[in-house]
Amino acid sequence: MIRTLIADDNLQFSISIINSVVSKIGEIKVDCITRDGIETIDAISKNYFDLVLLDLQMPKMSGIEVLSEIKKLDIIKIPKIIILSGDLPLLEYANISNMVRDIILKPESIDNICKRISQIVNEIRYEKDHHLVKRKVIEDLQKIGYNLKHKGTRYIIEAIMYIYRK
Repeated sequence: MIRTLIADDNLQFSISIINSVVSKIGEIKVDCITRDGIETIDAISKNYFDLVLLDLQMPKMSGIEVLSEIKKLDIIKIPKIIILSGDLPLLEYANISNMVRDIILKPESIDNICKRISQIVNEIRYEKDHHLVKRKVIEDLQKIGYNLKHKGTRYIIEAIMYIYRK
């Protein structure tokens, strides 16, 4: 499951995202909804999320400030962030952050939003599976007698992982 946080002060929009996205992308589990920037930072600092859907215009702390605070947090893995906002001037500042995987304008159709979120979910799923697949490849090569110290064996592993990535 892709653990997700929705940070948006518009509860109706959050509910429509949940109803649409979760029904179309079954792997997403919405663990938390926050309605302001301070709640968002608090939730991210106390929990692990794979994905954050972030509005830029929220009370107490803007989405831009939230991005800045996330960089300062001492967390092992920073979640992938998708900005969902209708505030065009703020979007220019958000694009600077390398944490932001995608920017979606709120007037876009729910189907388009689902499609773009689905692409990010696939990336997250791939990252989670990549390590498991590599470990399995190494175990299987060892079972059939390959020596992991040999350069050729490492090339075989990299070739298999290359094919897996494609």
